[in-house]
This record gives sequence, structure tokens and C-alpha cells, in this order.
Amino acid sequence: MSDVDLDEDLLALAGADVDELDSGESSPKKRSSSIKKSTTKKRKTRTEDDEDEHDGQDDDEDATEKNPYPLEGKYIDEEDKLRIEEMDEMEREETLYNRAQKMNEYQERLYLAQRAAREKNQVQQERSSRSKKVKESSRFKKSSKLSELKKQRDKKARRDAGDSYSEDEGPQGDEEDDDEYHVPDAEEEEADNDDYDLRDYYDEEDDYNPDGVEWGSTKKSEPVRQTIVDDINKIRIGRGPIAKYLYYPEFREVVKDCMARFNVGTGSDGRPSYRIVRIVSIERGRKPYKLEGSYVNMFAVCTNSDGQTKKVSMDFFSNSPFTQQEFDKYCQKSDYIPSVKKIEKKFKQLKEMAQRVLTSKEIKQVSESKQRLNRGYVGANAVMRRAELQTHLEVARQRNNIQEIQKIERELSKYDNARQKTKETNNSLSTLDRVNERNRKRNQDAIRKAEIIASERRRKEAIAVANGKVISNPFSRLKTNVRLYYQNIQKEEAEKHEQTVKDEKLKNVEKEKIQSKFFDKAKYRQVGKLDKVIRDSVDVELVV
Repeated sequence: MSDVDLDEDLLALAGADVDELDSGESSPKKRSSSIKKSTTKKRKTRTEDDEDEHDGQDDDEDATEKNPYPLEGKYIDEEDKLRIEEMDEMEREETLYNRAQKMNEYQERLYLAQRAAREKNQVQQERSSRSKKVKESSRFKKSSKLSELKKQRDKKARRDAGDSYSEDEGPQGDEEDDDEYHVPDAEEEEADNDDYDLRDYYDEEDDYNPDGVEWGSTKKSEPVRQTIVDDINKIRIGRGPIAKYLYYPEFREVVKDCMARFNVGTGSDGRPSYRIVRIVSIERGRKPYKLEGSYVNMFAVCTNSDGQTKKVSMDFFSNSPFTQQEFDKYCQKSDYIPSVKKIEKKFKQLKEMAQRVLTSKEIKQVSESKQRLNRGYVGANAVMRRAELQTHLEVARQRNNIQEIQKIERELSKYDNARQKTKETNNSLSTLDRVNERNRKRNQDAIRKAEIIASERRRKEAIAVANGKVISNPFSRLKTNVRLYYQNIQKEEAEKHEQTVKDEKLKNVEKEKIQSKFFDKAKYRQVGKLDKVIRDSVDVELVV
């Protein structure tokens, strides 16, 4: 190989232009291959830039999605608000329900779009910084190879100019120069060029490492992250979401292997105690119970940390997140702790179920399922159902559908009969209430009269005992009467009794005074008056 060919090879390896160093023209094959590589590289770079711009435009479009209902989150404008308010109750409520679902979906999409845009910007910044570092390193490599080539050319120029060196040192010097400045062969040059191209086209996500050695074709597995309480809270489901999505078609399948915070009673400190349980399945039961204001007959089959499985009602599920203490206790006893990968998969399923828009048929099925256990011929459901039947009846009359009219009228008659029965029941209950109140007052009056009579009898007995006319028998059976003690009444009766005793004592004293005066004025107490009284009052003939 000549010196000129060697120079051209070195220049091609360093990536510099041969014309800049005033060397000979490179071979057509190498020039064409370098042109092809540069063209391919530019085309790939341009394609990546176009894709990044396109992704950026998509993110902007998602982030700037128009709010479907800007007025109060339910209406398009004032005209739309008036139009909806003029609808009948059933149609208005259904329309507002559908719009509320659309607004929830819009807010979810807006949040996801903003988060995706932030993540995209972060990835682009990291990618740009990485590509900048790669370009700087490749530029440094080119400059180092170019400086190496210049040194080699200077040595050859000095050698051609007839620099003095000995015959013994000449070959050794050449060998040393060859060892110090190793000239790569064609295979090494091709490998370096390929390595440079891969640096430019591999992304950050491809795990490309040109400086290291990777044995085999498999990628390095990342270390498995341990599950923490925040991960478990992602798949926690409370009674609120259960009541909302219970009748969705995919609910039973999605809720499997979700976690719940179950109330097991009150702890030693008087506060509610909770345990982490895993939902195994959802089954239908016989006895309905109330969940978030509505009756349901669905029960959850759960497994606790001890491995025990039991069917429980879902109204014991808490809406609050798990605490670190509850999670630690669960991990100590339980053999099942879901991995982060499973948690992310289940979280994705829950998110898809929450964001999915129901069809009109599914909405009807969900509504019927909710009203099946809460249906009755009284209350708000009856009013809504009766209004709906009235609307259907008008439509059937306009269409002159006799069978439909008769069917709807029979249904309406059921509601009317049920309302009449309810009214009669309420009237009968009110009549019973009035009778009970009247009997209650009558009993109170009778008790009060009996207490008064008993009090009067005791008063008289007390007076008789005070006068010594009645001798109580200690062996006689005492009579007892039931008495309702009222503090005020008892006080009044005690005062009356004391006053009565005082009055009786005064009367007795006055009576004794009068009797004593009468005895003092009696005639038989005078001398000789007794004989006169006897003689005048008694006519006795004495026979001698």
C-alpha cells in the first residue's frame, strides 16, 4: 500500500475531508459509501425530528382540548341551559347524568394529556442532552484521530526530506512509531464507523452501551422493587366506588384481587379497627342491605391475612386509605403480597373501567339493576316511574296503540291503588295514634284520682290514730298501692298533710276547752243540786 493510500485511509477513518488537507482524491467506492452513510444518517435524523414535532403537536392538541360544557360544567351556553330546564324531569336528569360522565372523562383526558406532555418534554430534554454528549465525544474522537494523522504525516515528511538517523536505529524507530501510532486496517475502520452510526440512531430507551460488553442477546433485568403501602392503595376499593360501579358489566372481573379496608370493630382505645383483606369474588346473596343509601344484595368473598375466607357485606369497607401500621401487620401474617407489576396491571383495569363510557343499553341495565331492590310504589321512584308512564301513555295514544295503552293504564292503576292503600294505612295509623293518646290520658287521670283517694284515706287513718280510736294490728296484711312519684306532687301532699294535722290539733284543743267549761257549769257539781235533779227527774214510789 502506498503512502498516499495510507493517508487517504487515515483521513477517511478520522471523518475529515481529503480536500482540506490537500491530499489525493479518495477512491470512488469509499466516497460513495461515505455519501450514502451521511445521507442515510441525515434522513434518519430528519425522520426523528418530524416524529418529535408530530408528537408535540398531538400533545398540544390533547392539552388544548375544548371544554364541552363551559357553563357550570353542565351547559354549553345560556340557551342550552334554558332548553334543558324546559325538559321534563326524567329527560333532564338523564341528560345531566350523561353530561356529568362526559365532563369526568374530559377532566381525566385533560389530566392525562398534561402529564403525558410533561413526561414527553422530560424525555426530549434527556435525549437532547444525551445526543449532545455523544456528538461531543465523537467530535473529540475525530479531532484526536486527525491530530494523530498529522503527526504521522510530519514524521513521513521529515523522513522523506532526509533526516539523519543511523541505519541501526532506522528500522527500530519505524517499529516504535508503528507501535505508538497504530494505523487501523480496513476491518477496524469499518467497525469504528458502524459504532459511530449506532450512537446516533439508538435512543435512550434501547439500553445501547458501545463502551461496555454485553454477553448474550438478553437485556439486563432491573431489580424488583418491593411493594409499599402506596402501591397497595392504588388497588384499594371502598364502599363508595363499589356502590358506583357495582352494576357495571366488567365489575366482577375487575374487582378480583383488589384490596379493601375492612372494619373489624372497635379497638382497645375505643377507636374503629381495620384490617386489610383481598377480594376473591363477588357473589349474590338473599338478604339485601343498605350500601351508600341504596339496597344491594351483592356480597364480597374476602381473604384476610390469616388465610381465612368469608363472605361479608361491603358496607363494612372503608373509604379511607391503608395506614402503614395496617400494611405492616398484613405483611407479617399474609403469604400473599402482590408485586408491583400485578398492582400496575390491576390499577390499569380499574382506571379503564372508571373512564369507559357506557352505552345507552348498559345505562338502562345499570339503572334497572339499581332500582330492582329499591323499587316500590311509593316515594321518589314511584313519582319518577309514574311520570315516565304518563309520557309513554301520551305517545301510545298519539300512535293509537290500544294494547300499549291498556298495558300502561294497568301499570298506572297499580301505582294509584298502592298510593290509596298507603294513604289508608297512614289514616289508620293516625287513628290508632289518636286512640292510644286518648287511652294514655284516661289512664293518667285514673291514676291521679286513685292517688288522691288513697291520700285522703291515709289522712283519715292518721287522724283516727291520733285520736286513739283505731288500734293498728301489726299482724295484719299491709295494703300497698302502686304510685308514681313526682317530686312536686310529693312535696305538695306532704305540705297538705302537715297543715291538716295542725288544723285537727287546733280543733281538738278548742273542743276540749268547750267541754271543760260545760262541765264546770254543771248543776250536779253544786251542793244539794244533785238530789234535786234526781227528785225532779225520777218519779219513784217507795213501798214500805
